[in-house]
Amino acid sequence: GLQLTADNFELTTDLVISSEGRIPNADQLGLANVGVTFDRHGIQVNDHLQTANPHIYAIGDVSDTPVPKLTPVAGFEARYLVGELTHPGAAIKYPVV
Repeated sequence: GLQLTADNFELTTDLVISSEGRIPNADQLGLANVGVTFDRHGIQVNDHLQTANPHIYAIGDVSDTPVPKLTPVAGFEARYLVGELTHPGAAIKYPVV
C-alpha cells in the first residue's frame, strides 16, 4: 500500500493518480515591454496565434488557447504557424483532441 499524508490527513491506498495543471511563467519574460498581453492562462493570442504585438506569435503551452496543453497540439500549432507565416489565410481550426 501507499501512504498519503498531509496536514490533518492520512490515507493508505493501492493506487495514486496525480493530475496537475501548468502555470506559464510568462510574467518573467518582460512581455509588457513589447506589447504582449498575458494572464494566468498564458499569452493571449487571436485565432491566427498572433499576440497583441502583430510581429509576435505564441504557440504551445505558453499560449492561452481553448485546447489542452499537449505535445501533439503544439506540433499542430507549429505546422499551422509555418503555413500562416508563408501564406497568410484562414484562422486556425483545431481537430478534435
